[in-house]
Order: sequence, then C-alpha cells, then structure tokens
Amino acid sequence: MSSNTFDAVVIGAAIGYELARKGRRTLNIDMLPVAGYGSTSNSCAIIRLYCSTLDGCAMAYDGYYWKNRADYLQAPEGEQLASFNECGNLIMKTSLNDGLRKQLVHLDALDIPYEHWSNEQILARYPFYNVSNFAPAKNLDDPDFGEPTGGELNGAIMFPRGGYISDPQFATRNIQLAAERAGARFRFNSRVKEIPTHNPRKRSRITKVCTPKVGALGERLIHRYAASLAI
Repeated sequence: MSSNTFDAVVIGAAIGYELARKGRRTLNIDMLPVAGYGSTSNSCAIIRLYCSTLDGCAMAYDGYYWKNRADYLQAPEGEQLASFNECGNLIMKTSLNDGLRKQLVHLDALDIPYEHWSNEQILARYPFYNVSNFAPAKNLDDPDFGEPTGGELNGAIMFPRGGYISDPQFATRNIQLAAERAGARFRFNSRVKEIPTHNPRKRSRITKVCTPKVGALGERLIHRYAASLAI
C-alpha cells in the first residue's frame, strides 16, 4: 500500500484512534497546528451523560472511559495524562427544563444512575448555594438584576457519573499519541480542498481526498469507512 493511501481520512483524534485500534490505516487532517487546538481547547471540559436524545445519552455512556483512561489509551508507564475529576453533575430543576423529565426517560432506558435531590439536600452539600428563583433573566442595567423573583427551585438531579477534565486540549493530545502508537498518522496545518468521487451505476464512492499542499491522498479509500470522513 502506498504511503499516501489510507483506509480512512478523518477529522478527529478519537475517531482516528478507534479505527487504528482495529488495524485500519488512518490519516487525521487538521487545519490547526496541534490536536485539540480549535473549539476543544475552549470547551468547559464537562463530562456528562445526560443528553436530549437517546442516541446522545448512549454515545456518552459508551464513551465513559475516563476513570480507566490510561488503560483505554494503552499509555506507557510514566506518560502524563489529563486528569478526570469525578465530582458528579448537579442540574437544577426549573420550569424551563421541566425537571429534565425528557432526559430522564433516556437515562432510565440505559440504566444510567441519577438521584433526585431536595433543596435541603442541595444546601446540606453546598451551603453556599442560593435556591431562590431568579427567572426570568434580566439585563445588566435592570435595577432588579440579581434579585430573587419569588419562590424556590424544585430541587435538582445529581448525576454521580460525571465531572470535568483538567485540560481538554491536553486530553486530545493524549488521544493523538495513543492513535500514533496504534499506527495513525496526523497532518496539521492542512485543509481538505476536494473529495473526488467515482459513480459507477449511480453508487457514489470516495476515491481520494485532496489537500492544497499535497494533492491527492490515496488512490483509493475503502468505501465502508467513508462515513468516518468529516469536513
């Protein structure tokens, strides 16, 4: 196989790692200079399992490997990894989120644990918290900005499996190194210019991926991995 031929050309270190673990020859293309340098580096680093859809919750639950991250990444002894703080996620019940009723249906279907907390339980754990209602939101120049509007919250939902990571960009760098150990390649400061396709009998098939600096990457791409290609 040519050095410029790959089973999958992807954007995303984790996708590249998973495919490389399965023995696929992968290339990650990134327009930025290092992995995780884009929106990932500006994320709030929260790890959570509650989502608005069943598929979203299932994907988050399936990817909850953070407590055993060194094993998952097959990191060599002594390699520094971004740390995971499993402090849980506490989400307040409000009239706007309807107490997360829709989300809890998905969590029940997947057997993801959660707890209902009363306002008293919230204050016992976090005595600094103010359970007063402040909705609806007000502008900063409103004379009543920051003042309670009456009543209290209806409690909260505690999701014990959740928390935050110390550095999202560094966590992505950890995945990049793991992917490279599995045989994946990365090309930074590069963009996808063109994705030519071949259309025999009206069944489109990706044949190559072109970048401005290098040109065509591969005379062939395995069709069943085309879904892993993102632009």
